[in-house]
Amino acid sequence: MVYASSKRLELPVALDAEKKLSYLRLARSENIGPIGFFHLIEKFKHPENALSRLKAQPIYKGRICSADEAQKEIDLHHANRYHLISYFEPEYPEYLRQLKDPPIFLSVCGRIELLKSSCFAVVGARNASQSAHTWIQQHIPFLKSSSQTITSGLARGVDTWAHEAALNADMPTIAVIAGGLGNIYPLENKTLYHRIAEQGAVISEDPLHLSPQAQLFPKRNRIISGLSWGILIIEAGIKSGALLSAKYALDQNRCIFVLPGHPLDSRSHGGNKLIKEGACLVETASDIKKEFPKSIPRMSFCAKEEEETDYLLSCSNTSSFLGIESQTSEHSDVLRLLLERISTVPTSIETLRKELKVSSICLQNMLVELELQGYIERYPGDAVVAVPQEGGSCVEAHCS
Repeated sequence: MVYASSKRLELPVALDAEKKLSYLRLARSENIGPIGFFHLIEKFKHPENALSRLKAQPIYKGRICSADEAQKEIDLHHANRYHLISYFEPEYPEYLRQLKDPPIFLSVCGRIELLKSSCFAVVGARNASQSAHTWIQQHIPFLKSSSQTITSGLARGVDTWAHEAALNADMPTIAVIAGGLGNIYPLENKTLYHRIAEQGAVISEDPLHLSPQAQLFPKRNRIISGLSWGILIIEAGIKSGALLSAKYALDQNRCIFVLPGHPLDSRSHGGNKLIKEGACLVETASDIKKEFPKSIPRMSFCAKEEEETDYLLSCSNTSSFLGIESQTSEHSDVLRLLLERISTVPTSIETLRKELKVSSICLQNMLVELELQGYIERYPGDAVVAVPQEGGSCVEAHCS
């Protein structure tokens, strides 16, 4: 239910500079992910209220972003002619606003109006075959007549070829990168990065100073699929990042398309498996065009009516910072059991709920508590992972 904040906020809104600065401070504070962010806004209504309460809470183990730090980031955006768009503003893409864990801020270099265009994602293997390259060159330009913006991740292989095919056909393209704007990865795509910035847009949810890191790529992938009404998988192995993007697309209620591959080619095993499971088989661009949506797909992530009531009651409980009675022994026991079930391997939140036999609201409140303490991180696809602590422990949190 924490996810359904958008339905209680009148969006979009025009933010004054002071409020936008406060939102940025909260979003950039340690251990505050998108779900925790909306939980705090839901409870305290204004970012300044949430920030002041965080400072006073022993449960919060992170560092709060200062006003000077946030203002410096805003100034850097202006100096580099980047746009910094918040979830609450009219320029924010409606498709992303439908996600369970939407990025709170997007940094944009290039044509900001493309965020509102009809986007179609193309992803696949970094070591893709020459036949994949040929197919992309021949067929992606045929989507131009339908006014599509090609979205991908600037990686080697399929991502690079998809961006290039779009640019060469004078089509708009968006590159979603891991790390802050200006941190180009791979470096061999430096020229392509700047071409996209001039003719399309490069976007990121990460602070400008953050360099590309392994844990940022899954988060990046959810934005690629989240921006788009559909996603085309070209040569994806069983354990590939492209297949992970397909999983996010499925969670996001997006259309999944697959270019089939040879059964003896391991690069095609993941994509062929998706076809068996119901993904749309693609031979030509016309197979994609006939599936164009008439409206933005809506996600069914809001809570049931009884959970909505429980959540509102928990938010109105001023005796507890997070809407939970964290001093009860029962809560402490459940929190310990929860921690024991979370490891450095992503664990489904729904699996945790079933194992612990607790309500969705109770579980989400406890997960927010652990996230604020720095013991877990959210993982795209409605999962969580444990954050190793000093001494190697992942499970000893403040449970009493």
